Amino acid sequence: MRINRLETGEKLWLAHEFQNHYDSKALTLNTEDHYIVGYCPRYLKSEIFELLLRNPSFVEVRVERVNQPPTPFQFRLLCNITTQCYNDFRPFSSHEYQPLSSS
Repeated sequence: MRINRLETGEKLWLAHEFQNHYDSKALTLNTEDHYIVGYCPRYLKSEIFELLLRNPSFVEVRVERVNQPPTPFQFRLLCNITTQCYNDFRPFSSHEYQPLSSS
């Protein structure tokens, strides 16, 4: 399995899975040799998607750590995402990150 051979610092690419019937903004994490090793977490994808639309070269994903089996797949890969942000970009400020209640 390709995910088990990833190395710390290895670059990954984000790809828009536009034909995904469940999530029209799904972003896959891909290796240089074109293996899909995971997905961008749902709680980050809206903001990452916006940055990719503005300028894809400003977003970089690298492997931070790989937890080997028997770790469940959803906890196997930890990535570091960095970006050159725009002046008007404020992480976690959109509607979906606001409190449900003011009390």
